[in-house]
This record gives sequence, C-alpha cells and structure tokens, in this order.
Amino acid sequence: MVPGQITEYDVKIRPAFHVFASGHRLQVTLASGDAPTHILNPKDYPSLLGGSVDIQRGADAASYLTVPLAPVRHPR
Repeated sequence: MVPGQITEYDVKIRPAFHVFASGHRLQVTLASGDAPTHILNPKDYPSLLGGSVDIQRGADAASYLTVPLAPVRHPR
C-alpha cells in the first residue's frame, strides 16, 4: 500500500450458508489479520500498530460488496 493512494483489494471470505429473511441486513467489519487462520508472530506486533485504512465512499472510488446467492430451495 502507498499512503494516500487508493488500492483495490479482492477479499475472499470463507463460504457460509445462511437464510436471510426479508428485511435482514448484513454488517461488514474490516480488520487487518486473518485470525484464526493466520496467527501472527508476537515479534511483528510493534510494526503493525498505528496504521489506519479509509474506506472510500465517493463516486470516483466507491467501495462495494458482492454477495453471491445460492438458488432458493423451497421446503417440501
């Protein structure tokens, strides 16, 4: 990352299968790290402190979330 420069990331999320009722909403929380998949070495902690990331919301660099949907299966 270059400070002040917009960087695009393609973040893959492990699949989860949920049924959302009408009116339900998703909340996305972004954080650095991938616990518990990748556990950081405690010796690296000092170099990771103090960073920040801005989420772009303007038309020229809008953030977005793509949520793939599975076909609906109606109970029999």
